[in-house]
Amino acid sequence: MSDVFETGPIRPPSEAGSYLIRLTRGCPWNRCKFCRTYRRHKYEIRGTEEVIADIDAIARIRDHLLEEAGPDGTIRPRDRYEWGVANALSTGGRTAFLQDGDSLSMKPPEVRKVLTHFKERFPEVERITTYARSRTLANRKLDDLISYREL
Repeated sequence: MSDVFETGPIRPPSEAGSYLIRLTRGCPWNRCKFCRTYRRHKYEIRGTEEVIADIDAIARIRDHLLEEAGPDGTIRPRDRYEWGVANALSTGGRTAFLQDGDSLSMKPPEVRKVLTHFKERFPEVERITTYARSRTLANRKLDDLISYREL
């Protein structure tokens, strides 16, 4: 399988079995005394089409792994990309986590486009979570936050 997708360096322990979708790289604040994760990384928002291409790659890998599963449902991932998807499948494939430090800093129409596409490709996912700065959330319109929840 030649599909690749980008993932960030961390995810919360509670998201160990989630699909990982990277919307941003790094953290816009990057000054917390307790976190050194992104110190050497420049913060940037990924392009929507790039994120959508990653979602499509993850969906193709998921489909491939499910087609190739043994009679007992055993999935044998062959590389780190397949392993990440197989890990999500092993816990039911019902959750996703949007990476990195402040995914909701992406413009609201772009977040909606990503979430809409993700839900089209992964209708079985029941929960999507992310990290977001309180300042980012405070600057979002209530309608935007409600639309994220609905998606």
